[in-house]
Amino acid sequence: MGFKIYSITPNADGSTGLDEGQAVRFSGRDGLVAIWTKSHRDLADRPWRVLPDEWLKVTGLGLDPERHWIVFEQRDEQARLRIARLLSVSGVCGGTKTDMLIALEPLVAVVAGTTISVRREPTPRIWSEELVLEGTPAGKTDSWNWGKPHLAIGSATVGTSVLPKW
Repeated sequence: MGFKIYSITPNADGSTGLDEGQAVRFSGRDGLVAIWTKSHRDLADRPWRVLPDEWLKVTGLGLDPERHWIVFEQRDEQARLRIARLLSVSGVCGGTKTDMLIALEPLVAVVAGTTISVRREPTPRIWSEELVLEGTPAGKTDSWNWGKPHLAIGSATVGTSVLPKW
């Protein structure tokens, strides 16, 4: 699975329809993180935080942040689709790597044929995942592949918080 950009449509029942999903890469030399940090060299070596609307701009696809979401998709042990909406990516570039913390809002997904609808969980939560990319804006031959995080403890679920409106 991985990250995808979806066009969103509000449904009458309060859920949000996800349409026309297209894969998007945060890793790799042509990934969103490499592109963003190289175009913001003055910010890259200090802590930074990038919201989804900025990531959508980096794609160069001219997508409206009011009509598109970046989501992370995965399948659980029973092959059920799990979807989490990207809230932000915070990071800092240093040495030979870029350390990041990705914040995601897990959503309840309902799949009917090829139609996917999502809604907030009864108690909204945020997942935070520490990730590392092997690359910095100064590195000319860096791979920007995923590396091993410092702590390698997995994600943490943070309790109720103020989440962006839909």
